[in-house]
Amino acid sequence: VNYMYSDYFETPYESIKNLVQLQEMDDQIPNTHYLLGFNYDELLQYDKAISQFEMALVIYDKWKSKPWWVRNYTYLGLEYIKTGQYRKAKKLYKKAERGFPDDPEIIYGKAILSYAVGDSIVANGFTKKYISILKDNSLSEAEIASSLADMYSEAGINERAEGFYRRA
Repeated sequence: VNYMYSDYFETPYESIKNLVQLQEMDDQIPNTHYLLGFNYDELLQYDKAISQFEMALVIYDKWKSKPWWVRNYTYLGLEYIKTGQYRKAKKLYKKAERGFPDDPEIIYGKAILSYAVGDSIVANGFTKKYISILKDNSLSEAEIASSLADMYSEAGINERAEGFYRRA
C-alpha cells in the first residue's frame, strides 16, 4: 500500500524506498525488481535500472518461465541503448522475440537500436513495420505520430521527433 501511494502521490525516491522494503521481505518477486528499475530510470540512474531489470529476468529464467509482459525486455533494452550497450540490446531483443513474436514494443526498440548504431536502412524497415502494426491495432493518426515522436526522441533524432510531436 505504501508503494502504491508513493507511486501516485510522491517522488520516485519514495517509491524506491518502499520497493526496497518489499525486496527486503522477499527478493524473489520479479515485479519488485522491474518496478525498481522503472523508478531508477525515472531518476536517470541507468546502471541501477539495468541491474534491477536484469534481476527480474534472472528470476523468470530460474523459474523456467517467461515474463508476463514484454516490458521486462523492452525497458531493459532501452536502458542498454541509453548506455551504449548495443550488443546486449540486440541479444536481448532476439530473446524477447521468442516469447513475444511481432510485439510492437520490441519492434520499436529494434528501430531505436538500429538508429543508434547508424543503420538507418534497417531502422526504416522496423519503423514501417511498427507503423503497420499500430494501424492494424486501430491507433489514431495522432497516437501513431506521438509514438513515432517518442521513438525518434529516444533515438536522439530530435528534428524528426519535433515534427511528429507537432503532427500529434
